[in-house]
Parts: sequence; structure tokens; C-alpha cells
Amino acid sequence: MTLSRLTIQHLRNISHTTIEPAPQFNIIYGENGSGKTSVLEAIYLLGLGRSFRSRTMSSIIQLGKETVTVFGLVKESQYSEVPLGIERKKDGAAVIRVRESTIHSIAELAHYLPLQIINQDSYQLLTGSPKQRRQFLDWGLFHVEPSFFPIWKRFQRSLQQRNASLKAKVSHAELKFWDKEFIETAILIDQLRTRQLKQFKQIFFQRFNQLNAIDKLELNYRQGWNTELELAQALAESLSRDRQYGFTHDGPHRADIDIKIGRVSASQLLSRGQQKILTYSLLLAQGQLFTESTHRKCIYLIDDMPAELDRSHIQAVLTCLTEMQAQLFITCIDPETISSVLKTNIKLFHVEQGVIMIKNS
Repeated sequence: MTLSRLTIQHLRNISHTTIEPAPQFNIIYGENGSGKTSVLEAIYLLGLGRSFRSRTMSSIIQLGKETVTVFGLVKESQYSEVPLGIERKKDGAAVIRVRESTIHSIAELAHYLPLQIINQDSYQLLTGSPKQRRQFLDWGLFHVEPSFFPIWKRFQRSLQQRNASLKAKVSHAELKFWDKEFIETAILIDQLRTRQLKQFKQIFFQRFNQLNAIDKLELNYRQGWNTELELAQALAESLSRDRQYGFTHDGPHRADIDIKIGRVSASQLLSRGQQKILTYSLLLAQGQLFTESTHRKCIYLIDDMPAELDRSHIQAVLTCLTEMQAQLFITCIDPETISSVLKTNIKLFHVEQGVIMIKNS
């Protein structure tokens, strides 16, 4: 699965451009502020319906314009291409088209363009909130386990209804009605996550050891309630606290992945450089597990790799991506730092003041 054509219109300083990326390595280079990261932003918008740099559409739409539009052709096989398109307005309204049909689900869009982004915010996998690690784990489940997303939606609805009931101080009998659905879906999510992490860890440690082995590193799943209790019992024991605060304290919405060395969080012991390698390893392993599970490939967006890694680690990461045959879009100021490692299967795109020009590799 690769992106074979990309058209961007009115995104930041890019007025209108169309490029035809290489199926494997694409280097997008230019000075800071030239618009190179905006190319990654456009691909992200096409795949997930939102920006990774801003929460509001008005800030990414070109000055004086009302909408931003991104179109892409996703090559599923040698003989099959899927056209995708998204238009977003300043007020957030969206029009999404897949195969010339209008759809209303970002989830469906994400299915066609599975993305992994690595930028300066990616390190929040280690240092950020549990929510980011849950989302990381659930990304894999969304793409490889068809039953996950419907179960997750049922769980979210039951959680919202349970919390609303707690705030409204409804009777115990009415609360029990939502407990049944909450417990049923929570247990299914927990089982899927536990199985997913077990599979993920096998691949992760192989990749991590290729890049930089660290003794006693562990990844462990915390389910979000006392492991010595059944969830129904945990809910019963926390009921008075739940009623007091108006929300549910126990369940898979409180789950986390502990990334530790011994008993200490890895983010507290590792240097900044080691944290970067650990983050790359997590995201590379996620893509590899996706490929092994679905026989499809995800696309990697890597922003300013030379500023984040030294040359030896750049080479190690790119070797991993070469083995995975993943399509890569990578930004940098000096393309030589990347192209000298890759040597072949590269397209170079130079960006200057929002204008993108293809260069000979």
C-alpha cells in the first residue's frame, strides 16, 4: 500500500501542487519555514481528517481561503488504486470522498491510509499521559482486528452513559443497567489489548535490539483496575467514590502501558537520545506488526530526522524501513544526510516558499 499521487490545495503556504511520490523513499527538503512539514501535514489530513500541528482548521487553511483540500491515490496492488479526498472548512466541516462516494466516517478513511508519524511530539509515548499509550495500542487493534472498533464504540457509549448517570445521581438499579454493557465491552477490550501487546512485544524487542539494546527494559500492560478483582467487583468497591466525583474510576479507559527499566519509568532513566531510539523502535514495530497481520503496509511520516538522530542511528532506522519495504516521507534541510544512506529508490522534492519541485536523486 503506497500513496502514488498527492494533490494539496490551500494548506498553509502551499497554494496548489501535485506530486507523484516514489513507492519507497521520498525526501522532502528545504529551509525552515519553506513548507516541507506541510506536505506531511497534508498526508496526515488525508489519512486522519485532522492536523498533527494544530487543533483548528482555520490555522492551517491558507490566508484568504475558505477551505483546504487534499486528494490522493492509494495504490493497493499493482492493478488497483483507490482515490481519496478530503475538504475541510474553517468551521471544521468536512467532506470526505472515497472511490467517488461521500462517506461520513473518519474511521473508514483511516482504513485506506494507515499512517505512523514520527516527530518531536512522538516522545510523549514515553513522557505523556496514559491516553497516548492507549491510543498507540488501539491503533494496532483498529487496523488488524475488525471486531475492535464496534466494541470500542459500544464501550465509549456505555462509559458516557454511566458517567452521566453518576452525575445525575440516578438509582442503583438504573446504574446497573449501564454497568452490564460497560463490563461486557470492557472485558472484550481488555482481552484484545492483552493479546495485541503480547504479539507486539515479540517484534518490538527484535527492532529495539537492532537499534540500541538496553538491559532490563520491560513493557507491561495495566488494565485499568485492580488485577486481583473482577471488574464488577472493582466497580462495586469504587461506587461511592464514583458517585462523589461523577465519573468512573475503573475500567479500560484508565489502562496504560508501563515502559520501565526495573521498577523505574524508562523516561526517567534514559537519556534524550535513548528515548528517541526507544520511540522509533515502538513505532517501527507497530508498522511491522500491522504488515505481518494484514499483509498491507503502513506509510511513515518522519519530520526532521537528522535533527533527532545521529548518522549511525539514521542508518539503522532506514535499514529497518528498507527491510519492511515501507513507504517513507521524510523531511530535512540537507537531503545528503538521508540520500547518502539510502542511495536508491529515492525521490527528492525541494520545497521553497510553498512551491514543490522534483529533483534528480
